[in-house]
Amino acid sequence: MRLAAGVSDRLRRGHPWVYSSKLAFEAEQPSRIVELRDPRNRPIGHALFDPTSAIALRLISRPAEPPPGPELWLDRFRRALRLRRQLFDDKRTNAYRLCNGEGDGLPGVVVDRYADHLVLKLDTAAWLPYLDELCVALRQTLPVAHGWFRGVRGRSKAGNDSLQAEARPLWGKPPEQTVEVLENGMRLLADLRRGQKTGLFLDQRDNRWLLRSLSTGLRVLNLFSYTAAFSLAAALGGARRTCSVDIAAAALELAKQSFLLNGVAPERHDFIAADVFDYLAQTREEAPFDLVIVDPPSMAPNQAALPNAKRAYVSLNAAALGRVEPRGLLASASCSSHVDRALFLELLGESARVAKRRLTLLELREQPADHPSLLAFPEGRYLQFALFRVE
Repeated sequence: MRLAAGVSDRLRRGHPWVYSSKLAFEAEQPSRIVELRDPRNRPIGHALFDPTSAIALRLISRPAEPPPGPELWLDRFRRALRLRRQLFDDKRTNAYRLCNGEGDGLPGVVVDRYADHLVLKLDTAAWLPYLDELCVALRQTLPVAHGWFRGVRGRSKAGNDSLQAEARPLWGKPPEQTVEVLENGMRLLADLRRGQKTGLFLDQRDNRWLLRSLSTGLRVLNLFSYTAAFSLAAALGGARRTCSVDIAAAALELAKQSFLLNGVAPERHDFIAADVFDYLAQTREEAPFDLVIVDPPSMAPNQAALPNAKRAYVSLNAAALGRVEPRGLLASASCSSHVDRALFLELLGESARVAKRRLTLLELREQPADHPSLLAFPEGRYLQFALFRVE
């Protein structure tokens, strides 16, 4: 496939994607691996071509690298595992991202490890013809007992996310209702079959450890808590009270089990199944907390959703600031690549103005090292996390 000069230059600078709007092709063309060349017919590399996706080309290999195929998949997974071996001791942490798509040289392929299970999900259906090869390479890389496929969630040209393949076992048995894993010695229960993402929000691991170290004696409010891993970390760090709020009652039941699993009596820890916005509106006059955690789902899954997302972020964080004790702490996060660091801080500043509070920045973080991203690929840096002192 011959590419225009601007498109080929961008790929050579390290960006791994070509959007469909930059190409001219027939929509009924099949998905396949294609060789890319620049206007002077010089090779750029090989890419996965998906004519149905907003991201038409995902660069897999460059001219100096092996061509796409089983040997390359195995090399990519083994290289990814070497990094994780440097990051984690399985006796303390056995839940982590093994392959982070573009950041590990396999764009659109995500593999998470949960103890003796690997969970694979794809961002494009163009990988499906190579799924068996990927599984062979994974089992050669890390021979765990069970593999689970969470399906394909790709983005169409219209910008809509759609599930394009159903979840199913890849090898071994399907996961039990819950799987127990370790995170920095903390025991967590994950629902690999029905839980959000692949079961847990593994990208917040380091931030949970940070808040655990700060929580001694604090009253902690955890908004959009899911299975309340932030709350459990705070409790293990000595928090005298936690309150976890999430609309999913099933996730909160799993949270209670995780508390008991860690020997934390639930009497001083509240689990409230409610819409977070409603909860904040109804409790604005109640006693404040020493630490409030705001970790919402992605509010800007695409560029078109950004204006509404901005308003929601400001409203949410302003309401959350109303529940923070003076000289208390606010930990706020965003998990959308459309909300970059500068915009994230701008929105939090506007939230502080609306709430008539003053914020002092203590920590500013992105995703952890097991979620690597290419320097030339800002879309891969999706997670923003900030910790503030509130006056």
